[in-house]
Amino acid sequence: MSSNECGLDKAKLFSSKELEIATDQFNENRILGYAGQGMVYKGMLPDGKIVAIKKSKTVNEGHLEQFINDIFFLSHIDHRNIVKLLGCCSTCKKMLELR
Repeated sequence: MSSNECGLDKAKLFSSKELEIATDQFNENRILGYAGQGMVYKGMLPDGKIVAIKKSKTVNEGHLEQFINDIFFLSHIDHRNIVKLLGCCSTCKKMLELR
């Protein structure tokens, strides 16, 4: 899935390895909380930027469609009270949103 297929014209498509490194392998000490169908982790990108990474619990066709819709919607929102979407990662085993 490319960035353009997700509707991410300005956002980045991250690899799962990049996000594993950013969250110290999704370490439980990095859990910020729960959101919808997944957990939110604190991560740090190589440039030092602190980010929140949402990792979905389950993946099925219905969740994948919702994930793509959410990514498309979030990538087009620009509001001071809404966290900006930086990118996403989608693999067979997990779906991740980076904010």
